[in-house]
Amino acid sequence: MKIDLTKEQYQKLIELLHIGEIVANGDRVDPIKEYDEIQQYIYSFFKEYQCEEIIKHDASKDLYIPTLEFEEKMMEFVEEYCEEDFVESLVMKLSKRDAVREHGLEILENMDLKDKMHAVMKYECKYYNEIKENGLENFKVEFKKK
Repeated sequence: MKIDLTKEQYQKLIELLHIGEIVANGDRVDPIKEYDEIQQYIYSFFKEYQCEEIIKHDASKDLYIPTLEFEEKMMEFVEEYCEEDFVESLVMKLSKRDAVREHGLEILENMDLKDKMHAVMKYECKYYNEIKENGLENFKVEFKKK
């Protein structure tokens, strides 16, 4: 199969590959080899698409690497996503916790879907409004003494 891309499409593909690689491999000690291989393969066309401002070839390591400017630009997307994901995860976990505290786990699990969603969403609204108004300023963790 052959895929024809414009320079702009190739650049967007490089951006998606880079962001995807960050998400997939993150801080792994052993990166997923198949992802690295496909990324290197796609990066290898950088000269054909005149994308020297995005990708460089390190001949000593025979690796195609993104430029620092490109990485910084892509990290803005990743950081924005991580921030949104953090808030979403925090709100969901706190809302489920509070719904369990209010109703009990067994009762909540046995509720029909509509009632369960309502029980959790009541807290979601509360937390989203708090974060919208004050960020995390009013959140605190109290450690129980043992």
